Amino acid sequence: SFVQYAIGSPKVLDFTIYTDGTTHVFYQTDVDSQSPDSTLNLYGNSIENLVVQDENGTLLSSKVNESTATIETLGSSTVKADYDTPDLISKNGKTWTFHVNSSIDYSILLPKNSVIVGMSVSPLNMQIVDDQSLISLPSGSSEINYIIGVLGTSQTATLAIQKAQDFINTITSAGVKTPMALAKLDEAK
Repeated sequence: SFVQYAIGSPKVLDFTIYTDGTTHVFYQTDVDSQSPDSTLNLYGNSIENLVVQDENGTLLSSKVNESTATIETLGSSTVKADYDTPDLISKNGKTWTFHVNSSIDYSILLPKNSVIVGMSVSPLNMQIVDDQSLISLPSGSSEINYIIGVLGTSQTATLAIQKAQDFINTITSAGVKTPMALAKLDEAK
């Protein structure tokens, strides 16, 4: 099991995936303001860099025991949790797989230079933000397979062709004939 649910379902759930396979998790959930503390089941088992705040941005004391956090809510009605976990990503060869099971719709921000090669569910929305794929997915279990650093994109090819053209122009202006290089450049175009 990769994921557990928060007691009191999250209202907002966002995952940011880093190139090293770590996932930053942010979620916001309502808690009972009459209770002195609340228990949250966290996404993942290895929890790092946990920061918990109330609706006013006040830091709340928390204690993590495996994949559960006990938070002193101090009369707060909303809790915002930020943390990192390596447990939501696996890798097989060059393919990385993000797997989660959520009780609400959520979003995933993939690393730069990543290409999606498979998804187990249809996304609600997909867009590019700062050269990164931002995907909104429906509640339930899902997997996203992606590869990082894939060469051969249109932009990469255009830059390589331009560099080759500049180099050939420099050599040609020095009086060196490059018929084979020009033929290969025409082929690339």
